Amino acid sequence: FIMRLFGFTDSDYYLSLDRTNWKWGKININLLVLAVVYRGAAIPVYWLPLNKRGNSNSRERIALLKRFIDQFGRDPIKGLLADREFIGDQWLGWLLEQKIPFTIRIRNNCYTTNAQGERIRVDQLFYTLKPGEERIIRDARKLGRHRVHISGLRLSDGEMLIVVSDHFEP
Repeated sequence: FIMRLFGFTDSDYYLSLDRTNWKWGKININLLVLAVVYRGAAIPVYWLPLNKRGNSNSRERIALLKRFIDQFGRDPIKGLLADREFIGDQWLGWLLEQKIPFTIRIRNNCYTTNAQGERIRVDQLFYTLKPGEERIIRDARKLGRHRVHISGLRLSDGEMLIVVSDHFEP
């Protein structure tokens, strides 16, 4: 219904994966939510109740995305957007295997490789950036067992925003 209501069945779109957790009385409600990005908002289309506290795992993420793909296909997905809690070898491997484009924020203390193939913290690739500056690493780097493209942006408050992607986009 939501996909037809917003006209998503007739166009390509970005998906957003997020998790929300709140209490209703004494009950913890923890949902893994898949949404379509629309005019700067995320419209929820599928969700999975997590019968636990804390983050989702790769199996739960894959199951949610498979449900969506089974109904709407893979072709209209322009990309999957997700935050730092949605990383892991099994998850990234599945996205790469399924050829689902993604851009996922990662923690600054994750490890990757430098141009010489040496293991380093990912934030070391971007330590010289000043606020407002960005750097896109041209060649794919290892993150866990997979090769991904890494980009970084120094935010105005000095924090680093680092994302990994399946593709290089200058």
